Amino acid sequence: MRIDLSSFLRRLPAARVVSKTKDKLIAIGAKDRLNQLIRPYGKVLEFQLNTSERSVYASFQLKGELETIQFWVREYNLMQNKNGQIFIEVDSKDIKTSREWLTKLINDQLGQQKVLIPEQLNWLVQLLK
Repeated sequence: MRIDLSSFLRRLPAARVVSKTKDKLIAIGAKDRLNQLIRPYGKVLEFQLNTSERSVYASFQLKGELETIQFWVREYNLMQNKNGQIFIEVDSKDIKTSREWLTKLINDQLGQQKVLIPEQLNWLVQLLK
């Protein structure tokens, strides 16, 4: 019987605690960065990352909106091309929002998207794996 050591270690209770802590720390940084990017339009109220499931949840309070907008990414993938560049890939079918029209717009228009991760953030990608 062969046991994959990394799979075994990930299943230990301590590993789950470390993973959740890592996700929370990354989410704090991501929320701060997103808030910088969308400041003219509103703010991020909540940002959650689950690197085990490769999923994201965020809620936004946008200017002119009475209610928050929620945004779920059910699955993302990390990819590296032959030049060593790293991308986050998301299929629009894995995106859902709290606004039916916005979900439909994203699903109909975006398709599969790849976002290049700047080289200076490659260290962060290692944490997302």
